[in-house]
Amino acid sequence: MTKASFLPFVAVASGIGIFIFDTVSPLQFAVAVLYVVVVLVAATSYQRRVVLMTSGACVGLAVLSYAIVHGFKIDGTAPLRSVMSLVAIGITTFLSLKNLSVTERLKETERQRTNLARYFSPQRVEQLLEIDTPLSVARHQPAAVLFVDMVGSTAHFSRMAPDAVIDILRDLLALLSASVFAHNGTIDKFLGDGLMAVFGAPEPSAVDATSAV
Repeated sequence: MTKASFLPFVAVASGIGIFIFDTVSPLQFAVAVLYVVVVLVAATSYQRRVVLMTSGACVGLAVLSYAIVHGFKIDGTAPLRSVMSLVAIGITTFLSLKNLSVTERLKETERQRTNLARYFSPQRVEQLLEIDTPLSVARHQPAAVLFVDMVGSTAHFSRMAPDAVIDILRDLLALLSASVFAHNGTIDKFLGDGLMAVFGAPEPSAVDATSAV
C-alpha cells in the first residue's frame, strides 16, 4: 500500500478516534482541537477539495460531539472550549490552503523553468521568469537570426542504422544548443539536423550579430 492510499485511512481513523474520545471522555479540555491533526494529514494530499472536505467533516464532528454531550446548553466552559476547537480547525485549514497555493506556484514556476531551459540559457531563463510582460506580446527590435544544419546529412544518414542516426542528432543538437546558449542566444526551433537561433531577443545587445557568427 502506497503512502497516498494509506493517508485517507489515517485521517478517517484519527477523526473517528478523536470524536469518540471527545464524546465519552470526562476530561474538561478542548479535545476537539486535535482535529487539526486530521486536517494536516489531509493537507499532505495536496488537494484543496480534500482539505476543505476534511475540515468540514471535522467541524461537523466537533459540533455533533458537543450536541451529544451538552445538548443546546450554553453555560460553563464547554462552549468556550468548543469555539476554541472550531477556531483552531479554521486557522489550520486556512494555513494549509495557503501552503498549497505556495506549493502550486512553485511547481508552476519550476515547470516554466524546465520548458524555457529547452530554448534559453540558464541566465536568460532566470531573467524571463522575472519579466511581467508575456513573451507573446509583439515587439519590434533589432536581432540576428542564425540557421544552422549539418551539410550532407541526408546522404550520410542514409547509410546508417536509425539508432545511430538518432544518437548523432542528439549529440549534434546538444552541441549546437550549448554553443547558442554560450553566446547568449535563444533557440527558436529545432529543424531536424539543425536549428534556428535568435540573438538579441528578448534583450538586444551591441554584439548580437557577432555572437551569431
